[in-house]
Amino acid sequence: MKMLRGICLAVTAMVLATTASAEEWKLKLGANYRIFGEAELTGFAFSNPDLFTGNGFVSGNLPGLLAVNVVNQGLQVEAGAVSPDGDFAELHRVDFASGADDHMDASRGFVLAASGMFNEVWDVELSLAVNKLDSGASATATGTTERYDTSNDDSWAAAGGTAAQWIDSTFAGWAGPLAPPVGGYQVDATGAVAYDFEVDVYTFGLGLSRDLQLGECVDVSLSAGPTITLGDFSVSRTESAAFTDVANTPIYSNTLHDDGLEVVLGAYASVSVGLVFDEQLTLEAGARYDYGVSQLQTDLADLDLSGLSGELKLVFSY
Repeated sequence: MKMLRGICLAVTAMVLATTASAEEWKLKLGANYRIFGEAELTGFAFSNPDLFTGNGFVSGNLPGLLAVNVVNQGLQVEAGAVSPDGDFAELHRVDFASGADDHMDASRGFVLAASGMFNEVWDVELSLAVNKLDSGASATATGTTERYDTSNDDSWAAAGGTAAQWIDSTFAGWAGPLAPPVGGYQVDATGAVAYDFEVDVYTFGLGLSRDLQLGECVDVSLSAGPTITLGDFSVSRTESAAFTDVANTPIYSNTLHDDGLEVVLGAYASVSVGLVFDEQLTLEAGARYDYGVSQLQTDLADLDLSGLSGELKLVFSY
């Protein structure tokens, strides 16, 4: 973060030094309010970190028992547990669908620009917009249950109650999955997903601008050009699974993180109306649109930084 800020300050100093060499130049300072696009949430299957291996399952249950460990599509019950009544086992999956989108929150920030004469019509403009994206998203995930016939499985008795007891799919007696029972499964599972997005957004622009005088006190400024956006991001995703029994008994909760720095190429266009106080000072209010040719990509979600900004700037002419 400190290094990135240092880069921004260095580039800003270079911008000012470059434009200061022009015979006529302008410095613009102000604030912006930037609206970002959507976060594309990547689909995934829940993975319970408490399971040794679950092959996509988050948990399982036997009649009268909840939260039984799933191992290789089998069930593990702690030593000393009472042998369950019934001849079936249920295994639970939770999946979050891909392609889900969520609008991200807008952000306040600041803008800095400097322009100098390019020719008799156009000025060249160098700009920097800085915003702090702090947003989140939440969604539900779909739980599915599979029931297996264990009536011919002799592994429970074979354990002898002296060690961890198994209902194991490797035994010939394990059949299934069976058709859903009439009246539904003994218990189902459900899931919830929560995202947190934190991105420091630095958008550098190099464009052409033109000022049009509408009178002694009013002017219009137009500018457009390519951009390079740096996104210093920290993204987290928390997945939580629970049984759908009366108590909504939790199964597990786990949080994943991804941090990094991404570069997004794009373009911008802006228009503003200025109130001219004198030859050296103007107050501008305007709108700017930033377009990114790609999304900011992370391991957990893809973020669209394209969007519209409102700007309020003071313009100093020299």
